[in-house]
Amino acid sequence: MHHRSQPCGAAVGERLTGERTALQDDSDIAAFMEAWGNRCPVIIVPTKYYDVPTSTFESYGVSTVIWANHNMRAAINVMQETTKSIFENQSLSTVEKSGTVVPVSEVFRLQNTKELKEAEGKYEDEACILRAMDETNETKTRPGAVVDAMKKNGTEFFCGVPDSLLKNFCDYVTSNTTSDEHVISANEGTAVAMAAGHHLATGRIPVVYLQNSGLGNIVNPILSLADRKVYSVPMLLMIGWRGEPGKKDEPQHGVQGKCTTSMLKEMGIPYEVMPDYDAGMEEVMAKAYSYMHAKSAPFAVLIKKNTFEKYKMEPQVVTEFPMTREFALNMVCDAFPDTPLVTTTGFTSREVFELREARGEDHSDDFLTVGSMGHCSSIALGIANARPEHNVVAVDGDGAALMHLGGMASVGLSGRTNFKHVLINNGMHDSVGGQPTGCLGVDFTAMAKAAGYAEAMSVTTEEAAKAALDYLATEPVDGPVLVEIKVKGGSRSDLGRPTTTPIENKVAFMKKLGAL
Repeated sequence: MHHRSQPCGAAVGERLTGERTALQDDSDIAAFMEAWGNRCPVIIVPTKYYDVPTSTFESYGVSTVIWANHNMRAAINVMQETTKSIFENQSLSTVEKSGTVVPVSEVFRLQNTKELKEAEGKYEDEACILRAMDETNETKTRPGAVVDAMKKNGTEFFCGVPDSLLKNFCDYVTSNTTSDEHVISANEGTAVAMAAGHHLATGRIPVVYLQNSGLGNIVNPILSLADRKVYSVPMLLMIGWRGEPGKKDEPQHGVQGKCTTSMLKEMGIPYEVMPDYDAGMEEVMAKAYSYMHAKSAPFAVLIKKNTFEKYKMEPQVVTEFPMTREFALNMVCDAFPDTPLVTTTGFTSREVFELREARGEDHSDDFLTVGSMGHCSSIALGIANARPEHNVVAVDGDGAALMHLGGMASVGLSGRTNFKHVLINNGMHDSVGGQPTGCLGVDFTAMAKAAGYAEAMSVTTEEAAKAALDYLATEPVDGPVLVEIKVKGGSRSDLGRPTTTPIENKVAFMKKLGAL
């Protein structure tokens, strides 16, 4: 094809090249173009005018010349010759050496195979998701059937960190296993390591459950321990898919949800989405275990919202402490007016937000750690280091503190006299279903002192809590101080969520500190 730029428009001159005797000259095209008067661009297909140079057509004012079939006609000739050679020689050798055929790599280049591969990877995730769920009927997968499928494949050990989307599965496992068969781990990376140990000792495939926010915690042990090129340890990862694309969720979950599948692919972990009916679940389990047995490597199953049928677990943590967490948090707000508070993830930050609303106070003193479970105290330490003129309070939870206990050592070693640590302990992962943390049996005060805190105390009553918080707020102490407040589990059924965005929260907090 030859093209010369013209204004938008078209006139097709195909009639000039119909089936007829070969023309001796191009006078009829010249006559047509003169009569046409360049009213809009003209396109011609002058297959029979092969003796006329393109420049002649351009001089007439033709916009576009299409040489319609010479490549095809040439290709037919070469294909006939190639086929004849193959037939006569009964071999490809002559053709390959003749120089008349291009290498396969040239075919791939013309097809843009790289782009096709990228598109295949892009749409593979969506196809996997569409296969997994049939939403024409309301169905649920039974947690007991899932566990039975796992046990039929030899699994006898479960560990992980509870998640709200896995609540019914976790509740079933907790209710139907022994302490030797099930461990609720301090963090997701620890669970992967524990699962690896189980496989090393038994040769069986363990199950590790987690929310997708915990993927960051498993990257190191998955890649440097379980990967096929290292120790090649099989384990089934049951992952709650918070922030699934296309579903409404909190901002921090939306970010994590969007990159969940790409993180798994980058780690080389194949995955399927758990169907919401038993027969589909069994197919996925068969595929997962077949892969893990064949490759001796991890496999992931993503769990969407409302996948599981409800399962009611008997309460695992029963306490008689008089205070609720919300009551204790109100006392913290009383004891530390106009003081930066860094509140941990889950119900704690939600309750502090609503307390400020009920008290008629703004939210500029509070940094709500809506994600980053276990890092509340480290965020507060960073602030305390930078602003030694301010008392800074880390309002922590037992499950969160347990997840990254090393943060306490950093606090203790800092010697920061303006760092105040309030740890509210109800012994459970309250915001994801009430699974036990085991922390009512953990001596956090002894841990804090061993880590270098100047003082640490544990209280259970309103009077003792008020006295400890007043001491924390007013008395000069030569180093960080911890106050553990033990409370009953649960929260209000009508507990809301922050109505400000994380960015709005950050900006207000930084302005109050004078950082903006």
